[in-house]
Amino acid sequence: MKKITALLGILGAVGMYTACSSDTVSGPSDDNGLSGLTSSSVSADSGDNSTGSPTSGSSTNPVVKDSVVHQTVIITVTSSGSHEVPYPSDKTVFCWTDKCEKEYGNATPQSSSSSISIQVTMSSEAQTPPTVTENKMIDQRDQKEYALIRIGGLHWMAENLNYETKNGYFCSFQESGDVCATYGGFYTNGTAQRVCPEGWRLPTESEFKAAIEAQEWKWWNFGGRFKLENNEPIEYGDDKKLGYLWVADNKYIQLKNYADDGTKEYEVHDASERAYNVRCVSEQ
Repeated sequence: MKKITALLGILGAVGMYTACSSDTVSGPSDDNGLSGLTSSSVSADSGDNSTGSPTSGSSTNPVVKDSVVHQTVIITVTSSGSHEVPYPSDKTVFCWTDKCEKEYGNATPQSSSSSISIQVTMSSEAQTPPTVTENKMIDQRDQKEYALIRIGGLHWMAENLNYETKNGYFCSFQESGDVCATYGGFYTNGTAQRVCPEGWRLPTESEFKAAIEAQEWKWWNFGGRFKLENNEPIEYGDDKKLGYLWVADNKYIQLKNYADDGTKEYEVHDASERAYNVRCVSEQ
């Protein structure tokens, strides 16, 4: 019996020695459930992103090569000025153990006189989808409302577009006053090709002809046109006599308002150096 007791005592001592010599680093689990990490899991070779056991001769403790460094990034936003936000560099001490945290957690960051300036600019003509119902569209670019109608399976604007662009948009010449308030905007061909709201476009020649046949003649606007020279207006005329609307594929349609009996007269021409009105369509 004494021999058995002695043997058990020896085995217990060996077990206690083995447990004490283990290199397991225990500690409380963090938010990511990282606990019970062994020192062999931390590689001393910071120049390699590979995983696995450390190479021969490497230390089993984390090697700290650099102190904590912070940089500042200045983000300049056109509409709201400049802001400074901290931006940590990639040379940062990250501690797994309490001992490391005590030694390096309060390290004084190195000051840096350099900064990075980032200019953020938003385009005033960025495309924004309009709000569309069956009978109305709200252009989210300027909150103007337009009546809509269905013609030949397409959603048509029932009035001319009046979205002000930086270039290629005209409303007055000499004593004409603001004709855009009455007839909608007058655009060059280049501007007209891209001025419709997102998801909308200029009608094709065949779509225009179908709409002319489907609608009463007074449904169209006869607001005349601007003659241009070097992209500047030199004349405004044909008010109440002729209507001009841009068509896809660099064409325009001329609506005549000469007949008193309501006869529909129109012609299609190739683009010229003029400023005409726009009506947009959509398949939605």
